[in-house]
Amino acid sequence: MTVATADELMRALERCTDMLDRGDRGRYCYVQRLKVVRPEPDEEDNGEWARRRVGLWRLDMPRFCRPPPGLEYSGHPSKLESTTDEPWLALARLIGRLPALKDLVWGFRNMPQPVLAAVHAAGACRLHMHAFWLDSVVVSRSGHDPQVVEVDTDDYALATSPALSSIVARVRILESDGRLNYTSEALMGIAAGAAPNLQHVWLSSSSPSDTIPLRRAILLGRPPDAPNSLFSPNAQAGSPRSLCFRNVGSGGWATRVDLSKLSHLKLRWDPVWADVAARLVSLRDLTLSLDSYSSPAVSQLLTALNPNSLQSLSLSGHIDEALLNTLLDQHGQSLRRLSVLEDTADDGYESEDNPPPPPFVLTPALVARLA
Repeated sequence: MTVATADELMRALERCTDMLDRGDRGRYCYVQRLKVVRPEPDEEDNGEWARRRVGLWRLDMPRFCRPPPGLEYSGHPSKLESTTDEPWLALARLIGRLPALKDLVWGFRNMPQPVLAAVHAAGACRLHMHAFWLDSVVVSRSGHDPQVVEVDTDDYALATSPALSSIVARVRILESDGRLNYTSEALMGIAAGAAPNLQHVWLSSSSPSDTIPLRRAILLGRPPDAPNSLFSPNAQAGSPRSLCFRNVGSGGWATRVDLSKLSHLKLRWDPVWADVAARLVSLRDLTLSLDSYSSPAVSQLLTALNPNSLQSLSLSGHIDEALLNTLLDQHGQSLRRLSVLEDTADDGYESEDNPPPPPFVLTPALVARLA
């Protein structure tokens, strides 16, 4: 269902009910997946959205449940999210009539409690939040204790839901009205075990609109004693299989989340990951964006991983010959997909006194090794 208003949702539910009521016994028992999302931006009318379309990282999850490119840029709540409970109650009643439901894909920022309760009642249904948002972790600076972020009951129920399987979220530290945004800290706690069955997390950065309150908040900066994470991690749960960071810092995640089952990882390089390489025992798919001086640390990571464990590797940025030789020595036999995109543009970190090593050259000997 792709709906933007309460009336559209009610009409969509009527169409679904009419279709599923056909036959002597109905067809409700055959429905295994349900998607309820808001309309995507029109590519012709939104050139910026079209330019940001990128391929999804390879996930071991049903294609139906994967987030479409660009959806993570959804901004303000839709008209449907501010409506009364009646449309949500009608949707919850439909979910309650689907005994075989395995996946619910949700494309709105907020999760109504009647719908979440219906998902929990379904038992084995997985919840995929494609525009994850918690209202209560965005707080005003005035009168706020930076060491305490009170999560309301509705947000807590979603964040700790055993049905929560995948999250797509936009993160930033400040809102355009100057409020503090602790979404990133909340997600760290959620992935660390507060949501015991969370498997996939995709984070992208977003920039608030330029306003006077925002400029004042930037001058004041982030409270120095702000919490590093929200929600209490469960030591016996919380092992995501996929983490994707698009222009988002990932260093804190490397030290706070169980990485033993992580098989897919996509990020802009952070040296912290070289220190935790021994914990990446299940890693099979790695995508890295590098700067001019990343190669030695990335080589350390590739060497520390189990030999010939990577099946897919994508590198972009400054890539020298030593790094390329390391990855071929350590994982050449297991690699089934290798993408190398050399970018020699100045990334702002190069030093005249200590220039980075020259980028690799595709020689006949290197081509022979790749073959």
